[in-house]
Amino acid sequence: MRWLSLVPIALLALMTGPALAAAETGKAVGVDPDAAAKGQGGDRTLLVGSDVAVGETVITDRRGQVQILFEDQTRLVVGPSSSLLIEKYLLRGDQTASKFAITALSGTFRFVTGKSPKTAYEIKTPTATIGVRGTAFDFTVDQMNLTTLVLFHGSVLICTSGGACTTLNTRCQVGAADLMQSVAIRPLASLRSQFPYIRSQNGLMSAFRVDQATSCLPISSEPPEAVGGGSNNETDATPTPTPNTNTNNTNNTPPSPNNPITGGPPGSTP
Repeated sequence: MRWLSLVPIALLALMTGPALAAAETGKAVGVDPDAAAKGQGGDRTLLVGSDVAVGETVITDRRGQVQILFEDQTRLVVGPSSSLLIEKYLLRGDQTASKFAITALSGTFRFVTGKSPKTAYEIKTPTATIGVRGTAFDFTVDQMNLTTLVLFHGSVLICTSGGACTTLNTRCQVGAADLMQSVAIRPLASLRSQFPYIRSQNGLMSAFRVDQATSCLPISSEPPEAVGGGSNNETDATPTPTPNTNTNNTNNTPPSPNNPITGGPPGSTP
């Protein structure tokens, strides 16, 4: 009989339904206007308490900011003049994610992992993939497709699409990647202009602040004393960037007209 063929499907739904909930997303617990979410359902203004759904792109203007708290306690800040796509968020019954995937298209961001296993997280930019290991860090994506990251604790693996990778595992280490190269770079004062939450955390809720984050990049030209040994392979040169055409944020502008490491125009080398 036909109804018998539906029994396995019903049983499968009962078994998998409570264990994995794809509809769960994050909540905007802090919003500075203007900020919007764009998805298949259209555009909407984000307010405090708004849900952020899978498939939506969060976009801010030059004064906007969104602090997003997910069910697994992962915390994400989308900074001013930024654009980020929530690709996947699959939540288990134990309030941990089996898959958490975002793509940072342009701008500046803070990411702090929650209770989910490290293998669940996937962070992509137009030029890099960031693997996390119980981590807090800030990162930027500029209009020249350069991804730059400052690590606060834990470790990250920052890789190009071609598989060239650099591991950061020391507090205040800095890494950068474009389409061709992934390198550790020195934590110079010229980088501060790219990282608003290293300059000041006053605009963030307490849950989104990271202890000693503001000490990671020096105010003067001297490297910070508290960085530690760092990597013997650190360089003063960044990868040569290429124009960022993969962005939905027309308001985004590069943090600085000069390459933060070489002091020349973007893409220049020493």
